[in-house]
Amino acid sequence: MAGKLFAVAHDDVENDMLGDMVNKSDILGLLADRGLLHITDKILKHLGAASLLALRLVNHMHNDLVMNSRFARIKVKEELAWLQKTPSIQLVSDNPGHMVTCMATDENTIVYGLLGRDATVNIHNKEDFKLTARLVQEHNFPASISSMDCNSTTLVTCAYEAHTRDGMQYAVHLWLRKEKTMTAKFRPHTDLIRGVKLSNNQLVVTASNDGTIAITNIADPWNPKLVNRLVGHTDIICSVDLDGHRVASVSTNNELRVWSLTKMTCSMVIPTKSPTLRVALKWPLAATGGQSTVCLWDLPSQVCIRTLSGPNGGILNVLSMDTSHLVMGDHMGRLSIWSLDTLLDGHVGDKPHRIVYVSSCNQGEQKVGQELMSALKVEKNSIITGGWAGKCICWNFSP
Repeated sequence: MAGKLFAVAHDDVENDMLGDMVNKSDILGLLADRGLLHITDKILKHLGAASLLALRLVNHMHNDLVMNSRFARIKVKEELAWLQKTPSIQLVSDNPGHMVTCMATDENTIVYGLLGRDATVNIHNKEDFKLTARLVQEHNFPASISSMDCNSTTLVTCAYEAHTRDGMQYAVHLWLRKEKTMTAKFRPHTDLIRGVKLSNNQLVVTASNDGTIAITNIADPWNPKLVNRLVGHTDIICSVDLDGHRVASVSTNNELRVWSLTKMTCSMVIPTKSPTLRVALKWPLAATGGQSTVCLWDLPSQVCIRTLSGPNGGILNVLSMDTSHLVMGDHMGRLSIWSLDTLLDGHVGDKPHRIVYVSSCNQGEQKVGQELMSALKVEKNSIITGGWAGKCICWNFSP
């Protein structure tokens, strides 16, 4: 009987040891030993740069796997440029006596609004930053341009205009870029328009202090037609973003809503629980931010992936996100940069992966200081900023 018990116990120990060995198997090493490098490449392709850098430190074999994988090698190189390299700083334009109020970009151009003696839109080439157009929207002060968006053919701007007997007027201006002509001015809201986005199917999406989102069809740019009004927010809508057929909006009562432009309905409502001023959307992710906090959301599961903290003493003013990076700009002229892959891979920490100081850049030379940022766009290898000092600056992180 004792022998049987010993045999059973011995078998249990062997099974536990075998389980430990299986649990601790080096899958990458086993695949490499069998020459299955095409499979290791597929595994590495799904890892972020921080995970790949950590993997390189395991041993020589793992380092070689990462460095011999073209995809992994490029990803590490590009991310190190964002996190460690001194960016190339180029002054797009300097506009003394003016404030940059908002910005939009497309594949080839940078467009921003200026407030000075008048309300003006400047358009620059991305390649050489040459000024290609200057559109004067209003000569009346303070006809400030509060938001804008553009594509290759169309520019849409929102502004508050001079007082009338009925109070302040809020208008959307529609421009044809090639002709440099304003084709229409329409008023879809009764209060300040906080954000505007252009969809791919000739729709203009505007969000306002009146708590609604207006959908306007611009198939005929000379005769825009209001086709729908999305309601549901019970407070001021302070920011809106668009990705494909989805719209994300946030309101001052700390509510994130996602809307479908195909169904013209609200598909989800998420309490953000923290102060919310800005939203950025790259499905399936969204980022919301207010004060010194940014929350990254997984929208399909409606779960907050991470709550992030900006630099001490900073108050969030602008927020932007592409498929690789999340960037916050604060009132002290600091850019907080987070790598999305690092966050999604589960690496701990809420502090920025890098902080860049945006200040009075003199002819492209970096000077640390303070400047309240009013416009921000993050793209594949660059960040474009605009500030109340009238400067538009491009920060290039190409490896």
